[in-house]
Amino acid sequence: MAVAAPPRNVKAFRGGELRCKTWRAEAILRMLENNLENGEAPEELIIYAGSAKAARSWEDYDRIVHALKVMEEDETLVTQSGRAVGLFKTHTLSPMVVMANGSLLGIDRTDYSTMMREMRPFLEQGLTIMPGMTAAAWQYIGSQGILQGTYETFTAIGRANFGGDLKGRMILTAGLGGMGGAQALAGYLAGAATLVVEVDPKRVDRRVREGYCQHRADDLEEALRLVLGAKERGEPISVGLVGNVADVMPKLLERNVIPEIVTDQTTVDYVRGYIPLGMTPDEVADLRDKGDLKTIEERGKETIAIHMRSILEFGHLGSEIFEYGNGLRNQAKEAGVDDAFEMGGFIERYIRPLFCEGFGPFRWLAISGNPDDIYTIDDIILENFEGHPVTDWISKAREHVHFTGLPARIGWMGHGDRHRLGLLVNEGVRSGRITGPVSFTRDHLDSGSVTAPFRETEKMKDGSDCIADWPLLNGMLNAASHADLIALHGFGGSAGVTTVADGTDQAAERLERVLQNDPAIGVLRHADAGYEVAIETAARKGLGLRVPKREGHTLKDESRAIEPMRGPELRCKSWRAEALSDGRCRQRERDRPEVRAERAARAGRQGPLDVRRHDRGRLAVHRLAGDPPGHLRVLHDDRPEQLRVESRGQDDRHRRLRRHERRAAARGVSGRRRDARGGGGRAAGRPADAGGLPPAPL
Repeated sequence: MAVAAPPRNVKAFRGGELRCKTWRAEAILRMLENNLENGEAPEELIIYAGSAKAARSWEDYDRIVHALKVMEEDETLVTQSGRAVGLFKTHTLSPMVVMANGSLLGIDRTDYSTMMREMRPFLEQGLTIMPGMTAAAWQYIGSQGILQGTYETFTAIGRANFGGDLKGRMILTAGLGGMGGAQALAGYLAGAATLVVEVDPKRVDRRVREGYCQHRADDLEEALRLVLGAKERGEPISVGLVGNVADVMPKLLERNVIPEIVTDQTTVDYVRGYIPLGMTPDEVADLRDKGDLKTIEERGKETIAIHMRSILEFGHLGSEIFEYGNGLRNQAKEAGVDDAFEMGGFIERYIRPLFCEGFGPFRWLAISGNPDDIYTIDDIILENFEGHPVTDWISKAREHVHFTGLPARIGWMGHGDRHRLGLLVNEGVRSGRITGPVSFTRDHLDSGSVTAPFRETEKMKDGSDCIADWPLLNGMLNAASHADLIALHGFGGSAGVTTVADGTDQAAERLERVLQNDPAIGVLRHADAGYEVAIETAARKGLGLRVPKREGHTLKDESRAIEPMRGPELRCKSWRAEALSDGRCRQRERDRPEVRAERAARAGRQGPLDVRRHDRGRLAVHRLAGDPPGHLRVLHDDRPEQLRVESRGQDDRHRRLRRHERRAAARGVSGRRRDARGGGGRAAGRPADAGGLPPAPL
């Protein structure tokens, strides 16, 4: 009989010892471990939201850890939905890790319950994972990660609706799990009397223990005594009430207790977290283990309908109500609440003006594990960012926020501020003022890194709610900027990025590029959508294309014949840019770049060449500098031969190319060419198993 493996207790490694070959890899490994140290159910690799995972299985986790430990600085680890694919020889400036998580075609992502139902078979087969946002990207820092975003939302409501602050106001919400755990402290810091309902008493106890909630209450009378008393005195307070929100809200309505703000951050996945009325988390887990998902879903729908209708009723009675991005409205609508979308979302109503200026949830972690490193960064911010809103936040966080896992801090900063802080911190690591490397990252909930039509991109001004190009562009831009980790997530469509400040000149270059470009594309995304604040921000900061606008220009002006430029004259600043300009590349439908520019230039000897791989692997070279029309160069070692194909048809050209290849093969050229391209081999001394990774120890 097999013996079950004991549960693991993963903690992030601390101190100055390296287990990997570089601090870049070591920092990423410690962030992965930190995810599990802060996780909701780390024994299942679940970080938050009932299902968002850091790796697909413990075997996959071990392979990822091993790969990070043995990889060289000029290699990149590729992972797919929590599984390591392979190590690839790239460049010292390339990312250490690139990953894609939870991306499936044909899944309806506009409806949460439908999406979960359609993804579940793939999850059960172990083909993918639910990535969340920071879970699968190894960027989670505990409840602090969402703390300032929740605080900014509450304070924005205070400014807009209650004369500037929330003193003497009451917040009612639910959920103290991995994402909702910040609500109690955020409400307290915003000055409100805050009541958070949570069905799992262990979660309430954890938030009290970690300093994110002041009081636990086990009945409504006790909770109201604390909350309404503080509200009357104009004092902030946070109370976690053990109970089901669908039971508590109707009782408050009966008593005519109408909070100024009502929202929710429960997990709305019936199978992995939403608890029906009359049931406990353990009872739901038992039904799930027995496979009785139908009962869980039916009872969950009944409960969520009561939950949603209660919130709407608070709204009708004057409360400020909004969804905090957990999919509650979609689930409730499917459960029969047709007017669920009368309630708006928090981004569209309160946060988007910040996104238009590139502000978002920036964060940093002390990889050494030394809390003093975070306090030193606090000092650096207070010394160098006087008058910036982040300084007020840092003062509050320093007093009230307790570290969980690796010491970390979140601070909403915008374009221009992030890279400035990154360079100051990198210099602090270099000088020894900071004792170890610092990882800079952010939530995927940022200005230009997510497409979520019922959350971050809800009700965009130009109707681009569902346009998913932007997170892809964000990820590619950050890779081009030499970030250390790039994550693309299909769940909602988002991109994450991590860059390590290790005190080196190369780190300074990375930080300057990534921390400028990452928020810049967010500003331009909103400028493209027509937001005046973003347009003004882009103009003020010099973002976008440096192209003078022509008076009276219309699209009709572009309907003109464009002839390829010929000759050796450069109009661009490099031959790389020139080759891509209007027609000089002579694009063909099946062509794509294949051979590096220097090899082409060596072959041509008369100027840069446009080298293309044609169908069936043929390499064709167009000379850019003066070839007559119809001349084609075919790459043949270092002696290109010129084939006249001006008056020939397509089939005849192919026959000539095949004949040329046969002749080249007879001379042994094709074999040498394959060797030059590497033949798909691996670096010497690096045996690989079937998965493309160095073998892990048994």
